[in-house]
Amino acid sequence: MSSEDRIAAYEILESVASGIRLQATFQRCVNAAVLACQLPLVQAVSVHNETGRDLAGFELIADLALEGGAARRVRYREERTLGAGSVVRFAGREHFAEFSAPVNACRAAADAVMTIAARPLRREEDERDGDGDRWPSLTAAVGIGAADEFLDLPGLRHAIAAFVQPDSRAVAKILKGAADFLRKKTGSGELEGYRAGFGRARLIAGAIYQAMRDEGIACVETPASVDGMARKVRGADDVLAGRSGGRIELAAVYAGCCEAAGLHPLIVIAATRVFPAFIAVPDLEYSLILGGGKGFEFLDEMVIGAPEVIARLIAAKAVVAVELDGIGRGGHVPGFRAATKRAADYARDAVQDLEAAVVIPQCRKERVFPLPESSAGDDLSHGGGESSPQIAPPTIERAADTPAQGDG
Repeated sequence: MSSEDRIAAYEILESVASGIRLQATFQRCVNAAVLACQLPLVQAVSVHNETGRDLAGFELIADLALEGGAARRVRYREERTLGAGSVVRFAGREHFAEFSAPVNACRAAADAVMTIAARPLRREEDERDGDGDRWPSLTAAVGIGAADEFLDLPGLRHAIAAFVQPDSRAVAKILKGAADFLRKKTGSGELEGYRAGFGRARLIAGAIYQAMRDEGIACVETPASVDGMARKVRGADDVLAGRSGGRIELAAVYAGCCEAAGLHPLIVIAATRVFPAFIAVPDLEYSLILGGGKGFEFLDEMVIGAPEVIARLIAAKAVVAVELDGIGRGGHVPGFRAATKRAADYARDAVQDLEAAVVIPQCRKERVFPLPESSAGDDLSHGGGESSPQIAPPTIERAADTPAQGDG
């Protein structure tokens, strides 16, 4: 995922009063899956001293209030002198970790209001002249999505990796069926990823498809959200228990099985489809197809956003996509070869509809970890109950080193 895509998830809001510039870099839409991607609600807050004189210190107050009453407040006192032209920067997830709990606990989409204000440390002269009332503050509306929703927005699509759950009970059950199928077909039930070659890897991927088919899991239409951005994604255990799932849910289950079996899965997001996929060639061949010399190092991007690249990889069978739409249609369920052909035909005929391919192994390297199976409605925050996180002191920099518009 490019740095531009990462930045796309955030916006900058600022306010200036009495020579103090307050600047916040934050997300307008966030939920538990986004936080699991190491993308905090508030990325950074900066206080710029543009008064032309030294300031004796200040206090930063940040509030997040959700509809229905849930609220969190963060207060930081900065007692060091802020020299003229300097910037105090509160950056890093630990500074606003208190905001994670209400976001992770959201059972349904909710509106919230975030307020951030800087105030001078009160002294007698400030009380007399009311200087504190003229310091800047920011107010922003924030949309909090449910914990079980995938926010299908540019810059946030790698969040789908949080719903890929290789350690779930459902994945273990499906893989047992896949191993049994392979044992009957090849004499070996080993799910050894690529260790026995790419031909064996394709057999493993096919066995996973067959096991999902044998479980009677059907692909069903799921209602779109009102705004078209949020998609409900149930966990793998819920999908298996109900023997049904939407395209994105089945893609996440299949990808979780591939990951647990040692394959490198992707999830291809298109305008009207979602496909699971897996890498099916050695890195050199993958590299040659892409016309470069980096091999699997191309996967240092969590999201491949170029439709023509996605189409080329699928056409060359370097990446094998799997159509799951027909998986639960009784005796007419297509076999694995037919399912991969359908996906390839779609990618060939509707290149313009291919929006992104999320590379799950690279997401893991970037610390996008699976949500727990019981994540919906649970508090997924870290920090050990009521104990406060260890907060690093904010950095103080000269304004010349940190331009106002470049923070975040």
